[in-house]
Amino acid sequence: MKINGVKIEGPNVEIIVIPRGGDIKDIVFMAQAIIDYEEYDKKYPAPNAPEIIKPGGIKYPDYKDTDFAKQFDDWANQKADWQILKSLEATPNLEWETIDMDKPETWGNYKDELKAASFSAPEIVRIENGVTAACGLDQKKIDEAKERFLVGREAALKEQSSLSLGQKSMPSGKPASDSE
Repeated sequence: MKINGVKIEGPNVEIIVIPRGGDIKDIVFMAQAIIDYEEYDKKYPAPNAPEIIKPGGIKYPDYKDTDFAKQFDDWANQKADWQILKSLEATPNLEWETIDMDKPETWGNYKDELKAASFSAPEIVRIENGVTAACGLDQKKIDEAKERFLVGREAALKEQSSLSLGQKSMPSGKPASDSE
């Protein structure tokens, strides 16, 4: 795929910088957009709501079932943890000590590991928000991109309107006549 002649390649990558003093200076994480969740969804499918039967024998999923609600909440939290870890795999040399990607019960440990490494709560949120920004779009980025587009478009329109209004030649290549 191309836009304006430029081939679109590779997923979005968000650079997350956590400023530090001392010997470490800045800590840099890279969050890469996850293009396809099929890997996760195949291994860990979403739970299904139990069915209830209404009069007339019509079956409906019971989304208000408390067991289903808890299962779905657990599944969604697990998927969010997986998304963060999978996205942060783009960070060179990042090693987790208590996380095994084959064991979902360990995925939530990333927060504990970040805390143990002296990351503050706002820094952890910054990392999580960076993953969200890489994997999706936040409204601020959409607004900024729209503003850049509109400013560029306005400049192009001004340039066009400042050009001479008279047509210099006809589509045939012959000089234009004022009488036509």
